[in-house]
Amino acid sequence: MIHKISRCLISFCDVQPEEREVIEYGLEQGISAGLGMLISVLVGYALKIGLESMIFLMALIPLRMYAGGYHASTRGRCACISAVLMIIAFLMIKYSTLSSLTALIFGGIEAGILYYLIPVDGNEKLEDIEREVYRKKGRNILITETLLFVITINRFGTVFIAVFSIVLFLLVSGIIKIQWQKT
Repeated sequence: MIHKISRCLISFCDVQPEEREVIEYGLEQGISAGLGMLISVLVGYALKIGLESMIFLMALIPLRMYAGGYHASTRGRCACISAVLMIIAFLMIKYSTLSSLTALIFGGIEAGILYYLIPVDGNEKLEDIEREVYRKKGRNILITETLLFVITINRFGTVFIAVFSIVLFLLVSGIIKIQWQKT
């Protein structure tokens, strides 16, 4: 199917045949990401936290993109880790009984640590200029999400705590992976 779509793009659009591999890779990544998001939302609805699952994804994806951290070496490993983390996050969202004050303290500590750590190199080391761009964008996203967390703490506080927890876990895992590779 992806080959057919890429051939159509080459035939009907102003796309060079040499770009076929890049197009196919982009299509594979897009379909994979879309399928992952759809499954996440469906799992959220099955757990009766559909709205929370959508907010979770809308907060997680941009923060994760600029925060960096651990990246699995294969697609399969990435899918497994993502599924486990998503299920843990959704169960946390569904069953958490944190008071607003406890949530505020916990979320504030996590956001503070994230602000300090962002960005952490993933599979490839960032150049200094890239690091500055990622730091600025990642911190801006974090600040926005922290404000949303505070404003919506009674309704969606655990959603943002779950996002912060997962990103923090992946950043620390990335730091450990980098240190381990150095030895």
